[in-house]
Amino acid sequence: MKKTRVIKIFLFALLLFASNIQSFAGDGFVIVRSKNFRFIGEISEDRIRREASKLEQFRESFRRAFPAIVGESSAPLTILIFKDAESFAPFKPVLENGSTDRHISGIFQSSGESNYIAFSISGNAGDEVSSETIFHEYIHFLFKKYFQTADLPVWLNEGLAEYFQTFRIKNERRAIFGEDRKNHLQLLRQYKIFPLKTLSEIDYATFSKTEISAKRLFYAQSWAVVYYLMRKTGGDLTARIENYLALIAAGKAREAAFEEAFKVKYSQAETELENYISRKSFEADFLDLSEKPDFQIQFSTEKINQSEWLFYLSDLLFQAQRLDEASKMLKKSLLLNEKSAAANLLFGKIFLRQKNPAEAISYFDKALALGGEKTAANFFLAQTLFRENVLDNGFVNPIPPENAKKIRELLKSAIRQNPQLIEAYQILTSISLTNNDEMSETIEYVENALKIQPQNFRLKYDLAQLYLIKRNLENARKIAAELAENCTEKVFCERVKSFTEVLNSTVQREKEIFELKKKYGLENVNFEEENLLPPAEAMNRALNRSLRKPLAGEKRFVGNLREIDCDKNVTFKIEGENQNLNLSKNSFDEITLMSFSSNTAGMRIECGNPKTEMFVVATYKINSNEKIDSDGEILVLEFVPKEFKLIE
Repeated sequence: MKKTRVIKIFLFALLLFASNIQSFAGDGFVIVRSKNFRFIGEISEDRIRREASKLEQFRESFRRAFPAIVGESSAPLTILIFKDAESFAPFKPVLENGSTDRHISGIFQSSGESNYIAFSISGNAGDEVSSETIFHEYIHFLFKKYFQTADLPVWLNEGLAEYFQTFRIKNERRAIFGEDRKNHLQLLRQYKIFPLKTLSEIDYATFSKTEISAKRLFYAQSWAVVYYLMRKTGGDLTARIENYLALIAAGKAREAAFEEAFKVKYSQAETELENYISRKSFEADFLDLSEKPDFQIQFSTEKINQSEWLFYLSDLLFQAQRLDEASKMLKKSLLLNEKSAAANLLFGKIFLRQKNPAEAISYFDKALALGGEKTAANFFLAQTLFRENVLDNGFVNPIPPENAKKIRELLKSAIRQNPQLIEAYQILTSISLTNNDEMSETIEYVENALKIQPQNFRLKYDLAQLYLIKRNLENARKIAAELAENCTEKVFCERVKSFTEVLNSTVQREKEIFELKKKYGLENVNFEEENLLPPAEAMNRALNRSLRKPLAGEKRFVGNLREIDCDKNVTFKIEGENQNLNLSKNSFDEITLMSFSSNTAGMRIECGNPKTEMFVVATYKINSNEKIDSDGEILVLEFVPKEFKLIE
């Protein structure tokens, strides 16, 4: 009886767990891959293919009209399709009161590694969600990539998406976009619009707390402003936006940036915008294409299990920074398949964001051991090990050599698997700059990275720092000049300015050291260990380091060589600051002579009074025999500049 009860309890728990998972699952899960997208849904394969065809056609048409904006993407775009509003609801943005924003019909979540669009095929009332929803979210993806920022102002981000989501092709050759939005116009004519100063200052944190009626008005006005600016700028909007974003990044106030970039003041724009809104009709924009879009689309399809579906949902929550929810769902995925490399990798990333590096490392190790996700696992494991040496203020402690070696090997493996993983090159640079090693190898890696992203200014800045340390000052100077001319972001510009000052100081110092070496004949003396000291002090310390070190029982004496007496033995008479010494040897052949002074370079040393001043460092042994008329036995005589100071 007891055994039967245990089995019943176990079965009940299992059914409870299964029902928990089923709340996020449909009857089956399908992945449909097209050339540019990966669609995953809990709906029929035919329906997913229809949605995939629509987006591929939209992309191809948009690419024909705006090839620079579409471009190519190294980060994959995954579209999650939910069967209804109820199943999609837990993944919608969370409002300030803790509830989800049920009025949202689609979302776009993005990071450097993953990009997601998510929507349901039916709305809250069971009505079918328009294709414009997915087009709207895809426009977010395109412009984020094109402007290379995740921080587009809200009015601009939403306005562009609202404006271009109506994009369509007419008669195979004409692209039409920016058509009037009757629902937007109705709102704008019914309510007073926001002042542009208010509209431009709203961020997503504020926007998420806004009442739904105000949000609708915000969307409508953002659409209208983009419509107005498209005509105000003569279609040159993207270039003006780039300038606008650069001015904001450089620290300019948004109103001043708007006026400079779009060549219109807020007050004038508001007046002209109201005139646009009062019009009876809006003209759409169009472009005639040189060739008709290619709508031939090929698909590949595969079934996935619940564990994989739950993984994608977990990753969607992770991208939205909802780490606790992502963790709970991912546990369910791993319970169904603990050998999923992707799920173990994601758990590591969650722990990393939760500042638990020890747990993160264990999951990255598991992902590597399972043999999947090698590129990402190598990179994130390296990144986590590296961050253990990063202080709260951003400075990096010296990394123990064995740890540095391991991190470098992981990063190099990740780069071999994915050469476009730019952050891996940046960590390699940080290790070299921190530990002052492997400079030549790292320079080669960063130079290769710049072939992939030639306009990546932060990579160029890294390379300039490496060149500076390797004393390739000419290349460092060229990069610094380019960065100073083209930088726009205020903090980065200040960093470039500071670097340039250090570079100029180093160039001046190198020039002074070169002149000192030439003056004193010190071309063969290495000054690397003294590279932070003033030139004169660096020269003196480098000379001290280059002299022969006295052995046990030996002493050194610095002075002016006044005479070489060859009457009996060879006796060097040296006048010091506080005393004079006579140091002897049987013959010149038994004395080691070295020159670190241009005064004596190549000069013949012979008996008598020197023909020029000779300053020397004499290494000797004290003479213990009082019968010998000498203060000691000379062993080494090194000729030095007059300014030389001995450091004992």
